[in-house]
Amino acid sequence: MRDEPKLILPITDRQVNSLVGWNKEPDGDEVIAKLEDWAANAPIEQVISALLIQQVPTLIAKRKPVATSLETVLARLIETVKGEAEEAELRRTAPQQIDLQRITDGARHLAPYGIDVLRQAETEPDMDAEKGLAGFLGTKIPEPLDYLDEHGSWDFEFTVRQHRRRDPFIREVDAAGGQIVKMTDPQARFFNTFLSQPDESAHLMSFFGGGKTYLAKEMLNVIEQHKEFHPVILALTQDQLQGLLGRLNAPNTKARTFGQMATEILANQNIPSQWRPGKRRNPQYMLTSAEIARRLQMQPVGRLSASSVADIAMKAVRRFCMSGQDFLMERHLPTIRDRVDQIDRAALVGYAQELWDETVEPSDPASELPVRAYHLIKYCALRGFTIPENYTHLIIDEAHDLSKPMMQILDASPQAIQTMGDPYQRVRGAGLAGAFEQKLTVSPSQNHPKP
Repeated sequence: MRDEPKLILPITDRQVNSLVGWNKEPDGDEVIAKLEDWAANAPIEQVISALLIQQVPTLIAKRKPVATSLETVLARLIETVKGEAEEAELRRTAPQQIDLQRITDGARHLAPYGIDVLRQAETEPDMDAEKGLAGFLGTKIPEPLDYLDEHGSWDFEFTVRQHRRRDPFIREVDAAGGQIVKMTDPQARFFNTFLSQPDESAHLMSFFGGGKTYLAKEMLNVIEQHKEFHPVILALTQDQLQGLLGRLNAPNTKARTFGQMATEILANQNIPSQWRPGKRRNPQYMLTSAEIARRLQMQPVGRLSASSVADIAMKAVRRFCMSGQDFLMERHLPTIRDRVDQIDRAALVGYAQELWDETVEPSDPASELPVRAYHLIKYCALRGFTIPENYTHLIIDEAHDLSKPMMQILDASPQAIQTMGDPYQRVRGAGLAGAFEQKLTVSPSQNHPKP
């Protein structure tokens, strides 16, 4: 038997995916309108579940029993909203209480802590899975999903009953270490393709609950069975990296943030010693705009003070570093409130170029300008530097976080790349032009040792 979930929240996987997707939408007013519409029409148990999901990171940080704590609060809130006035008040205040970023963070931690959600097929099996939230905002969960008892209270036996009703894992697949794992058809097709060509790139695209991390864990196990393979896990931030290592149960696998990998790439290059970042790479090492202007002898431009010129130059360099362009141009300048003519704009671009040059290839060792990860990544991309060949596989979480320069580095590097992302922001490039791809839609299983 696979491990049973400790709690199945009465919210659908598609609902969670939609909330996570809204977090990535740029129009804040439109998102607020969607939240208000959803809170007014969705089953009240789903609204409560969303509020609970965003509490998961806090419970983890406090070392609380996550599933037990959530179920206790869930039962109490369901009891609280039995009255029409109480339910109406929760629906009214929920949009202000909901933090979509916290829901996104909480959703990532549900499975590792034994928490699952309802599957859309369990509530509306005939609905098109590609449709958005609007099609079922006002739809109530069908009666067979008996998570409330006869008194309208939370039934603490529901999770056990619902788990026993499920049996989506219909394919047995030989995995690493002589194990048998049970997978859905989409998971099995993807995994078998990977087994036949483990040195090829692959993009794993999945909604929440689609088994993305589960499959990535099995893929990593296969890679590490080959002595000639040397994988490294990459992520944007240290927190993402540690979270992924925990979910993959891979504490001994090499792992780097994108910035750390850029530092490692640069360490392998034959460049003058004064160009190496050294202490300038320390995140705590900072200079004010005024000090940068002084060190680079920047002059006022139009109505802009030298300090303002330095601030604009820093912002322009950052935008340049996140772009795919080879040259710093006027388009990289930030919005400037003071009126500046074309000559002034050209001067600002010149100062930004000087700041960039002196940051990555300093001519004066005394300038000691701060170096950030985005500087190193952009510099490596422009110079055509690649990831060291001692690594054979690059495993990347949140592939949609890849900047264009990081994609350029990956495209130029010889390694096989396994990326994980979601369908809301599909990764482009990143060495995946010939990669096989699969969208997964069913929740993950656990390993089954071969008898």
